[in-house]
Amino acid sequence: IIIGTGLTNYGLRFNYETKISDFLTLTFLTNTYKSKINRVEGDQSLNGPLPNALSMPPIYPIYNSDGSYFNDGPYANPLSIAYEEKNLATVFRTLNAVDFDLKISDAISVNSVFGYDYYRLREESFAPKNTRQGSKYNGYGIEANSDIQYFSNNTYLTYSKKTHLSKYKVTTGLNIENLAEQYNYLRAQDFPGGDILYLDAAATPIISSSFAEYSRLQSIFTRFNYSLNDKYILTLNSRVDGSSKFGKDNRYAFFPSISGLWYISKENFFMPNSIFNYLKLRASAGQVGNDRINNYLHIDLFQTGENYNGEPGISPYQLPNSKLKWETTTHYNLGFEFGLFNNLNI
Repeated sequence: IIIGTGLTNYGLRFNYETKISDFLTLTFLTNTYKSKINRVEGDQSLNGPLPNALSMPPIYPIYNSDGSYFNDGPYANPLSIAYEEKNLATVFRTLNAVDFDLKISDAISVNSVFGYDYYRLREESFAPKNTRQGSKYNGYGIEANSDIQYFSNNTYLTYSKKTHLSKYKVTTGLNIENLAEQYNYLRAQDFPGGDILYLDAAATPIISSSFAEYSRLQSIFTRFNYSLNDKYILTLNSRVDGSSKFGKDNRYAFFPSISGLWYISKENFFMPNSIFNYLKLRASAGQVGNDRINNYLHIDLFQTGENYNGEPGISPYQLPNSKLKWETTTHYNLGFEFGLFNNLNI
């Protein structure tokens, strides 16, 4: 354990399920925690206490004759870093879900799940003047904040029916996902002393930046399952996905798929034997979409900071790409599934 490191963690987990009526069940889940992490820079940093302790020749003292830290050696004083510098990360996160399960009849049911995930990270760093790092800037401090919120909803309407030989199941639903991210970063130097750790005490602000990003995904989907005598199974899927990462002309795309299964070993002509336990033939074809790209690539962007003659200014940063659209991948699959010698499945 390195001096200056530590962890304090608080958490709450709660699950609750209740049957409101014979037709409606409600489930609530939450997991919330807060952590305070005292950190030090690692081995790949010139300002980490451990690499400086390993590199510092033992001939150099820790303190000067007046009790101050000795910082005139070839490396930074590791104890001054460990005891004097502040590198605190505070993390708060809460994950929540509410599940509604409604049974309208023996054949029709509705399930809806709402989810909310909030993550906040606050980072505070401060190096006073009596450390090697802080002396370069007459004391310096950094504050950074990250806020991320994610909301989702998945709702399914399912209809199922069974006859003497056949089974039907139709599921239709929608999916909504919203993601909001906000970040800011502040840095300042020239502090009056080592006791006031907030940036408003610094005489010279160096960097102040902030930005936010938002994205949204919407999907509508339908699945049809049909089984005849548990030997022939057909599945049809269709979905329409919409992403805020594309322009209005290419925002939505259609992705279908089909799959089938033939349980050959249930046919009358399949003779049981000591080698094959069962035999299935599977085939499928379909399309899937990918929108995993950066936000705002389809619109023109401007960047700030292009100041001139004391006046604020902006300049073009990115040209729009209205033809940007979903990446579509088509898959074809054909294969056999079988069991051998009563215990080997392939």
